[in-house]
Amino acid sequence: YGNPYFGNVSGGDRPFWVGGGDRSLLYLFDIKGKKRWGFETELCIFKDFNIDWGFFTRKLRFTEPDYKIYGDRLYLNGYNIRPDMWVPMKVVKASGIFFGINLKTGEELWRLKEPADGYDPAFYSIIYDNFIDEICYLYSTEASLYAVDMKKGTFIWEFKMKGNGTEGGIFYQKEGFLYSSDSEGYFYKIDTGTGKEIWSVKCDSPVVKIEKSDKDIEKIIYLFSMEKNISALDEEKGTILWQYKSDKVFTAPRLNHISENLIYTYDEGSITVLAGETGKRVWKSDLKKPYPVYFNSDNLCCISDKKTLYSINGRTGKIIWSHKTAEDITDTVMIKNTFYIMDKMNVYAVDGTSGKEYWKKTDFPEPIYLKKYEPVSDPYSIMNSGKIKNEDTFIFIGGKKGYLCINSAEHVIVSEKVFEDEFVRAVGDSEHVYLVSTKRIFAFNIKTGKEIWNREFQEEIIF
Repeated sequence: YGNPYFGNVSGGDRPFWVGGGDRSLLYLFDIKGKKRWGFETELCIFKDFNIDWGFFTRKLRFTEPDYKIYGDRLYLNGYNIRPDMWVPMKVVKASGIFFGINLKTGEELWRLKEPADGYDPAFYSIIYDNFIDEICYLYSTEASLYAVDMKKGTFIWEFKMKGNGTEGGIFYQKEGFLYSSDSEGYFYKIDTGTGKEIWSVKCDSPVVKIEKSDKDIEKIIYLFSMEKNISALDEEKGTILWQYKSDKVFTAPRLNHISENLIYTYDEGSITVLAGETGKRVWKSDLKKPYPVYFNSDNLCCISDKKTLYSINGRTGKIIWSHKTAEDITDTVMIKNTFYIMDKMNVYAVDGTSGKEYWKKTDFPEPIYLKKYEPVSDPYSIMNSGKIKNEDTFIFIGGKKGYLCINSAEHVIVSEKVFEDEFVRAVGDSEHVYLVSTKRIFAFNIKTGKEIWNREFQEEIIF
């Protein structure tokens, strides 16, 4: 990202708070580090950003670029950034442009929607599921859903909604239709050929998830809303068969789910399980602010009130064991039936069956599980080389003061290092793992967990 100032590069004449402009650079390198091509645009190509407003400065921190690779093409989403003139300190995305790029040459194949004055809607929540027909679906900052031809870079149709689109609110399409939700709580079934509405229903809040039961033979679809409702609908007609409203707001609305025709819900006061056919309650366990972290057909584990991990029988609701931490839990991971629990200052290893604590690492501030790198998959290719399976290798936990390397088979710490640095990522292949911090890279043998080399950089690493 070139110039972190707000500006209008599209020719508009409306005033801005400060001058400047957006600029992004994209490069392709071969395996030997030789640059193949470079692409430059006067747009921001990152999915999102956070702004730290100082008295004289504006610091922007960006997330990963908004792109997708299909075969020999790369699809890139961009926008300009500007402050909203009517709402002080509020920043919106504007001047959205969607690109098609030749992956081999960096040549721009097409540019969807060239803005006239910098105030046109930006695109977001792009869904590329229909890559066989090369059609993608996306929202804009207007209340519209679009279908786009990815070969030509042209709109196929536009569907007007009653509210704005929501992140993750475009759901799977099959048999000529797709589902979509908006910010006003409306849920739509849309004909993908024409962009026309088949039916719509109104929920209490935006729908964040939909599911179907594996045992369902009557074409019932279940809608999970953001706040309190779960609805069962006739998929063909859109009529509501039954509706459940929780006593309190859901604590993890996207993690409510269905398994073997039982619906598991988590609100601020309980875990409640419903029968998929009727919506009637099967069992209820009173836990404060439960948040699920692991589930199979017989067992579910959840965090309650930030400091206690519970293991619960998924069929009866009976508590099997519980483990309380000293500080608020920040992360958990289950590997080979061992829970690694991280709170603000400690790391715990706990047996998944009995809840027995194997060990506890104290005075380890801000621990985080360092997830291994998995390459972005190309749906045209069945290969996914370099993937590391967590259950087959060592795991790494980083923190403010260093790292832990743990043998997942024996659930023991095999190596550790203490220093003032913060790890941000773990990448690797079938033989090595590289831990990346703000200014250091460490290389480890994946089979032994031993450090091979480390290197310190003078400037902060962008990885």
